[in-house]
Amino acid sequence: GSLLPRLFGATLSALVLLPLGLEAATTAIALLPRDTVQSLTPVAPAQLEAPREARAARIGFLAPIGVALALSIDPWLIRDGDDARAAATWVNARVLPTDLVIASPAVTWLITARVADHLQATARALPGTAVAFYPTEIAATRWRFDPSVARATYVILDHITDAWVASDASTRRVFGSLADRVPSFRAGQYRVVVPSR
Repeated sequence: GSLLPRLFGATLSALVLLPLGLEAATTAIALLPRDTVQSLTPVAPAQLEAPREARAARIGFLAPIGVALALSIDPWLIRDGDDARAAATWVNARVLPTDLVIASPAVTWLITARVADHLQATARALPGTAVAFYPTEIAATRWRFDPSVARATYVILDHITDAWVASDASTRRVFGSLADRVPSFRAGQYRVVVPSR
């Protein structure tokens, strides 16, 4: 066989997979404690306070060339790993494994209780309503547990929830009133609220 097809395939794979790998690395680095990030990257502590997009320009092999990658999924990623961990730690200290916590998908994996995201809670609360990629009719038996806001011990609001509430009428019906509540805990943009019972 010719070397050309293999070279073309390797180049194409790199072009497709490299941005995904870089985004995964950037997200993982954002979730590391700041002292770990400082030991991995040659940046000044003040640079760690910069927005995630600005930090990407100084991480890993991108640092020497001063390039930052902006991908279409950036708005849906954790913006401050320390704040996300602080909110999760506060919630985890107060929940049982059988409690329900509603949070954005980028935060749910940090929670030690049952978790649902705001779209699941909206789909459950408004049967017959199309919510993002969820079908209009999801039978109650399809849910492993009831992801309703009324069943939640805590709801963690953040920029992702805020964006859905601002742009989607169904999500606004379910979560709009929670945005006005005084948070029980706040870490940066992450606000932990108790839904009314």
